[in-house]
Amino acid sequence: MKYNPRRGKCHWTLHIESLTGCNYTAGMSAVRNPMPRFHPLLRIIFVFFFAATPLFFSVDAVPANDGVYSLLPPDIEVIQYRLGDIDSDGLKEMGLLFRWKGKVHLTVFRSGNGRWARWWDLAETSSPEKGLSLYSFDMIDSNGDGACEISLYLLAPGGGGMTTRILAFTGTGDNGPHFETILEDVTMPPGYPIYGTEKGNPSVTFLNMGGESVDGTKRPGYRRVYCWNSTRFEKCLEVKWKTP
Repeated sequence: MKYNPRRGKCHWTLHIESLTGCNYTAGMSAVRNPMPRFHPLLRIIFVFFFAATPLFFSVDAVPANDGVYSLLPPDIEVIQYRLGDIDSDGLKEMGLLFRWKGKVHLTVFRSGNGRWARWWDLAETSSPEKGLSLYSFDMIDSNGDGACEISLYLLAPGGGGMTTRILAFTGTGDNGPHFETILEDVTMPPGYPIYGTEKGNPSVTFLNMGGESVDGTKRPGYRRVYCWNSTRFEKCLEVKWKTP
C-alpha cells in the first residue's frame, strides 16, 4: 500500500505559493549565493538556522487573520486553524477551532470582496451519547475529488480511542452550506488515520491495536482500509492480528 501520512497537512514555510487547494503548500525558496563574502562555515550556519525554523514554530501558533477575529468574541482562545478549498470555487476557506466560555467551537469563514465572512458553524462539537469531544480538525482532500473535506477528530473519555468523522460539502441552501458524513471510524489507541491510496484509489486507513475488555476478553487488532469508489468510501481491506 502506498500512502502519504496526513496528506495535505499544514506546515510552516518561508513563503506561501497558492491560495487554492488544501492548506498551505509551499517550500523553502532556493537561495542564490547566500553571503558570498563570508566563510563557508558561516554560510552553513546561516542556512541551518532558517531551515530549522519550521521545527520550532507551528502554523497554529500564528494569528489567523485580524479580520476573522473581529467577527468573534474578543476573549476567545484560539486552538487551531486550517485553510482549504471546501466548495471548489478556487478560493480557500478558513476553519478556526477555538474555546470560548469553556466550550470548544469550530467555525468556517470564506473570503469575498477582500474580507472574511462567517460561513458555517459546527452545531455540536461533542457527541454526548457516545461520550466524544472534539480534539482537533483538518481540511484534507480525502477522496481525490480536488475539494477539501473537513476531518473531525474526536476523543473518547479517558483517551481510549480517537474517532475520525469526515464531512463533505454537498451544497448551499437557505440555511447556508450543507455537509454529510462520508466516513467514520476509530483509531485505538488515539491517533490520526492515514490518508493515501490503495490499488490506485484514494483511501483512509485506521489502526486498532486491540486490547482487553473489562470482562477479560481479548480483542484482536486490525488494520482497516476504506477506498473511495467514486461515490462513497467502502471497506476494501482489513488485516487482523492477535494481541500478544
